[in-house]
Amino acid sequence: SACIINVWGYREILPPSNSIKTQSSQGKAVFMIQPKESCTHDFCLLSNTEQDKTPSQESLVALKEAELERKRVVFPNKSVNSEHMKHVLESEYKKLKSQDGAFELMRAESGGTSRPLKLILMPSDGYSIPYIRDLVGSNTLLYIRPMKSCLSLDNHHSLLLIRNLKHTAPNAACPFLSCS
Repeated sequence: SACIINVWGYREILPPSNSIKTQSSQGKAVFMIQPKESCTHDFCLLSNTEQDKTPSQESLVALKEAELERKRVVFPNKSVNSEHMKHVLESEYKKLKSQDGAFELMRAESGGTSRPLKLILMPSDGYSIPYIRDLVGSNTLLYIRPMKSCLSLDNHHSLLLIRNLKHTAPNAACPFLSCS
């Protein structure tokens, strides 16, 4: 859709940012909209290999502090294969790399709090964007459940800060560790 701007009493119609200006056979300017090449989907990385319900409010806070929170992940195109999807998810969720690609995708069922999670069966060629889009659409929050081991809820940045405090001020009182 075009954007209408009113500047000093004049109305100007601007084309959408993803459009191309062409000439029609009658000499009028025509704006054709190009579909976006990239696509997005919302994910939340779970920490437990056996989790079968959506996280509680307290768990969501812990997931956020551990950098496992809900994120809108951008994929470079709509035909991302399983290997590229794994790479993009691992770049968004650093702790997912420890699973060596062993994860499952799940979606919430029914309503209410602590909803049951339903496993999305993985096809033989792995999860891909076209497969996910065909199965659940583009607006469904997907949960990533690790399969190899539970993920730590420790915040990597907090641990680095604590380690730095320990090494820079060994005699200082440290509320997190015994630093003496």
